[in-house]
Amino acid sequence: MAKQAAVIGTAFAVVAATLWVGAVLAAPERPITIRGDLDITRNIQTLHMAGRLQALSQTMTTHALLIALASEPGRSLGTLAEQNRDFSRIITGLRHGDADLGLETMSHPKILKRLARLEREWSVFGPVVRRIVARGEVTPKDVAIVAECIDPLAVATRELIDEVQYYATGGQTFSLRTSMISRTEEQRALIHEIVAGTLLIAYGHRPDAYRAKLLKQQARFGRTLTGLMRGDSGLQLLAAPTWSLRARFRAALELWGRLSPVLERVAGGEAVPKQEIPRLLETSHELAIELEQAVELYRSI
Repeated sequence: MAKQAAVIGTAFAVVAATLWVGAVLAAPERPITIRGDLDITRNIQTLHMAGRLQALSQTMTTHALLIALASEPGRSLGTLAEQNRDFSRIITGLRHGDADLGLETMSHPKILKRLARLEREWSVFGPVVRRIVARGEVTPKDVAIVAECIDPLAVATRELIDEVQYYATGGQTFSLRTSMISRTEEQRALIHEIVAGTLLIAYGHRPDAYRAKLLKQQARFGRTLTGLMRGDSGLQLLAAPTWSLRARFRAALELWGRLSPVLERVAGGEAVPKQEIPRLLETSHELAIELEQAVELYRSI
């Protein structure tokens, strides 16, 4: 993160000097290849796939907890099985390549080091997911393991994303586009993590700890989402440069406005109303879709 912060800080200084953010973001980026690494255009797909892993790890947690809470278990089992296959394929493709996913064999040693850490975390989480799918039920022990895996998986995927972003051009050229894609992907993963934490509270797994965490996550998500639309120098966020992107973030903020009051009450100590869980899931899903569409718009710039 330190490398990323230093590079982002430099980029902001340049942008502030030129006062022409829109032109910088809209300008086409030349593919640059350094020491045989993937060029910047291909690295955007690698970055996107790493971001998918981050979101998938959180949504698998959500569906495991929905099964534990007996909330549409049949539907969640099918989704869990599909997401397990997707995660396994992407993590394999990042290392060995996958033409259908637009991934080439990864060779950069520092990226491979981060990928190895993620693979270690997946070796703990993946078998639990597969056991749940095979049995069709979630035990209290499964819930405890899944909960313990949330943070390590999030950290490992975040470190992989940071490394891919930094070495998109060999660590020598900063890309505003890859930065904004990364931050938006991070928000999409965070909303899933917020939902997972709320479901852990509903299940009764360490509720006080997850209420405290939820309070911090809520503040972080709201400020970052506003910054993605309007800009936030404190968070090193650039304002959305196009009308289409602003529309996506505006829609996401409207959905967040519906979701956050419920989360505030839960973080403040109220129980999670069982009847609110379907609405919570539906709204968070719509919010994640808006963020995913924003990622696609950034990729098209």
